[in-house]
Amino acid sequence: MLRFLLILTFLGCAVAGGCRREPPPASQPAASAALTLLTPEWSTWSREAAVARLAEQGTALSAAARLVRLSGQPALCLPEELTDATVRRLRILRLDERQWAFGLADVHDARVIRGPLLIAEDGSVTHPADGVEEEVLALYVSADADTFPHVLLQPDRVSLIGEEVEPAIVLKEGREVRFALRQERGIPYIALVQAAGSEPGELARFVWSPVELEFRGPAGGPLPDPPGGRFVLDLTASGRLVPIGGDIPPPEPIRPRRPPPRDVPVDDESSPA
Repeated sequence: MLRFLLILTFLGCAVAGGCRREPPPASQPAASAALTLLTPEWSTWSREAAVARLAEQGTALSAAARLVRLSGQPALCLPEELTDATVRRLRILRLDERQWAFGLADVHDARVIRGPLLIAEDGSVTHPADGVEEEVLALYVSADADTFPHVLLQPDRVSLIGEEVEPAIVLKEGREVRFALRQERGIPYIALVQAAGSEPGELARFVWSPVELEFRGPAGGPLPDPPGGRFVLDLTASGRLVPIGGDIPPPEPIRPRRPPPRDVPVDDESSPA
């Protein structure tokens, strides 16, 4: 009987084309993560519609994202494949009545934006430091610009952000050092620190004077070993620095001025009558 059943099974398989196991269905690619944290119609807004929503708390982030998309500029903070995970990192802060800062939130300071872009009241989008990689930029949006300004930090310079981007402190020479924003008893200041390490040592401190609208700090000084050497600021480019303390480099030699061209006297006889 058992032999008869085996024969029947074999014949059934042959008629059906063979007893082959069907391969398991191919795994389907995971669906793109849903985007739920922006206003549903954000990607359809016109420039005018997005500008009108910049001042509204519930739609400001969506409006900023739309304006960056409309600008056509590639942005570190707004990749093509936008997900809720990225949106959670986005931040928009108002600089003044006519300008916003937009970018990635800093994990350590709620007032700092990484990879920042500037958005004007007309919806235009600009990069605050042309030709500089966004990864190295950090924009500090001051809670009170009358006591401490909005500043853009790059490894080798600090700029003020107002109607224009204005260099304030510029590093001329220095190995493995960078500028950083720090606070003491709630008051911000700019520090020159060693680039390596999670909590780099402070080499120099630059304090803002809200009365004179300038930073005050050393123009140069020694660096610890390693790396050794010295740091020197570019006093010509540092338009908002008053050198105080440290090593002040000697003034650059004054180039003699060329005398103005002398007026050629007019010959009275050759002049027309």
